[in-house]
Amino acid sequence: MIAESTNAPPPPIGVVESLTQGFETAASRLGLLLLPLLLDLFLWFGPRASFAPAIHTIVDGFQHNMEIFASESKAKVPTSWDEVAQSLELQLGGVETQYFPLIGVPTVLAARQAEPLPFDYSPSVVIFDTLGGFFVARVAILAGGLVLGTLYAALVAQQVIDGRFTLADFTRLPMIVAQLVLLGLIAIAIFAVVIMPFMLLAALASMISPGLSQFVLLLGQMLILWISLFGVFTLPGMLVNKRNLFGALWDSIRLVQWNLMSTIFLLTIGFVINIALGIVWSLAGLGSWLVLAAIGGHAFVTTGIMASRFVFFKDRYRYWRELREQLLAELERRREQGSQQA
Repeated sequence: MIAESTNAPPPPIGVVESLTQGFETAASRLGLLLLPLLLDLFLWFGPRASFAPAIHTIVDGFQHNMEIFASESKAKVPTSWDEVAQSLELQLGGVETQYFPLIGVPTVLAARQAEPLPFDYSPSVVIFDTLGGFFVARVAILAGGLVLGTLYAALVAQQVIDGRFTLADFTRLPMIVAQLVLLGLIAIAIFAVVIMPFMLLAALASMISPGLSQFVLLLGQMLILWISLFGVFTLPGMLVNKRNLFGALWDSIRLVQWNLMSTIFLLTIGFVINIALGIVWSLAGLGSWLVLAAIGGHAFVTTGIMASRFVFFKDRYRYWRELREQLLAELERRREQGSQQA
């Protein structure tokens, strides 16, 4: 009844229209592509990294300790430690040379195995052969990726908000980066608390069936994914609404709660597009000139997808805020009418 007596605000745009506007933003603001383009070109032309010596040290130490444990333990060891060590080395990225594993900014080349360039030039290789150097490099790369990724997101957000980016907008970036670090620490703590019971249950279930143990762990991972879904618009809230971390997180939770299926649809489409085109980009040999086309296409697509999420958040939050204000105004009007009649 309240909704019928008020002039409802314009309905929010749909998921497809959000994607359309996001790609229109990328096409009309080609300067947004500059940062991912330059980063990929730097990774392609610039020095490569070799973490293999340090990773070999880590894996050898792990394997040695496991052999000691196996020899001292009376229980049978069900899995070959050689296979576990090989899996660990693969997960850590123990290839001989790779492009620097930049995290936080969309790139085609980051962390992939490096290949020779299609012309007569051999980039230098930075070798990390100590554990200290390995961890320092990883932390530095993570910090650099976080700063560049936040800058990139801020540039896209400002184009979605009002089509401009001023120097004053840079002043909030250090605080946003610090709050994102805090958010990451909070997320790690929450996920650890959530996954721990599932790990204990999986250990008990492994006595019955390995398949049941894997199923229990899968349930825990799905729960973590579900929790993460409600915080997916935290960064847009910080950039679009100029909110602090906890205010933006609360906005994200409310928006996802009110637009759950649309949010899942938007994220799923973006994920499918990235995966499908990632296969296409991988067809271009990293040692051929075709990689330039992959770099350009990837920069455009990822910028369009990111812009679409800001468009979606901005309009859905606008609709929620206007509808809430109108409903509160209508309730206040009816309350005043009731008091006058009394």
